[in-house]
Amino acid sequence: MLSLDDFNIGDGFIYNDYSGRGATGKEYNILHIAFCNWVTRSKANIPKYFFNNIDEAIKWLSINRRGNWKRCGSCLAKTRLPSRVPRESEIPQVRSVPARSKVFTEAEVENILIQFLEGNGYKIRRQVRAPSGIIDVVAEKEGKKLLIEAKGEDRGGYTSTEMNFQMGLGQLMSRMKHRDAGYGLAFPLTKDFMKVLRRYKGSFAFEKLGIYLILVKRDGSCQLVSSSDVLKFLDEIATSS
Repeated sequence: MLSLDDFNIGDGFIYNDYSGRGATGKEYNILHIAFCNWVTRSKANIPKYFFNNIDEAIKWLSINRRGNWKRCGSCLAKTRLPSRVPRESEIPQVRSVPARSKVFTEAEVENILIQFLEGNGYKIRRQVRAPSGIIDVVAEKEGKKLLIEAKGEDRGGYTSTEMNFQMGLGQLMSRMKHRDAGYGLAFPLTKDFMKVLRRYKGSFAFEKLGIYLILVKRDGSCQLVSSSDVLKFLDEIATSS
């Protein structure tokens, strides 16, 4: 009889023996292949017998335990095929297929934005109720407030993205009740949103209204474009197409 420290997991067979403890036979006296997960979970104070191969195990159990044992229901105490590192020629070649890009949702935009702002010293309030609706994010730093409307993508493609952007602008304008606050529209830096921005090339509306653009990336970074820089930014977006 050996202890758990006397064998290497993965080699041979282990018999967990409750015979001397008044256990009811087969329900407890179980033969495992040594790499079975149940071996590592077994109690250390229960006697265990180690066998080099299945024939040796069956012979000993037949003589000493007769029918008072059973195979593990998980590993079935069957011999494992010897492992071998396959040759390179035997490894199947899988042709990679470009994965469909994951939709960058509004909730994801908002979560990344908040982590970014908090990391840059802003105090954050979420879902702040106002007479004109609910403000997604109110960020405050050094006595200055920035009220932010967050928008993201859905499965509607470009048309839906354009509508979300325009809706965000409308909601933001309806929240403009505090002259001393800043206002920003946050959205993901994706192909469809960049396409929407190109339609605003030459527009000074953002500067006149004092609206920041906040570009959110999946890597956790964000780019804040002040209202005075939006016109230049839109020109750069247009020329990069």
